[in-house]
Amino acid sequence: MATYGEIVAEILQIVPMPGREDLIRSKVNQMIRYVAGTGDFHRALEEVTIGTVDGVDASARVQSIPHDSLFRSLLYVQYPEAISTEIIKVTDVKEVATLARCRNVTNIAYVSGGNIRIKHSELTSEFNLGYYVYPAYFATDGSDDAASNWITELLDSLIIDLTAAYMLNLNGDNEDSNRIQSMADLMSPSNIRAQVYATINTGG
Repeated sequence: MATYGEIVAEILQIVPMPGREDLIRSKVNQMIRYVAGTGDFHRALEEVTIGTVDGVDASARVQSIPHDSLFRSLLYVQYPEAISTEIIKVTDVKEVATLARCRNVTNIAYVSGGNIRIKHSELTSEFNLGYYVYPAYFATDGSDDAASNWITELLDSLIIDLTAAYMLNLNGDNEDSNRIQSMADLMSPSNIRAQVYATINTGG
């Protein structure tokens, strides 16, 4: 378990490059985002309740809800059971054109550009959204050094190894870089995903 500042300090012990600290701080953020993007982890799930007034075109029963840069993928759109038993299907945007050939296709949700778009069969007073997010970036000016997120708390060693290997390689220290990279090479998205699941399933 580590804070952002502790991770940066550990990397600087492995890779003594004081002049590159800004780059190290930036790369730590990038590695965190990379690890977060390897799977749909429950620690990254956000669940909110949305009212029909948010982004809705009442005449078309189409809703468009902007999402921000931390949004990663949509898991579900669901009416509360007490309000409606209709099921909304989350679909890929590439399937929308095929579905659009059918008349009156409703109860679908998809991500298009910077928006979550929902075509309702009926408007209800509220519905629930579940979606995966990336951790927020840490400020690189040192003001977030005491902060942490679920990845730095559970997978600090992985973030340190991946960032250090990147910096050593960038500096031309191939022998040291290769030793660290030999471990990091095992961390393909599938291997990282397995490690994250193993960690969070054992109490993380």
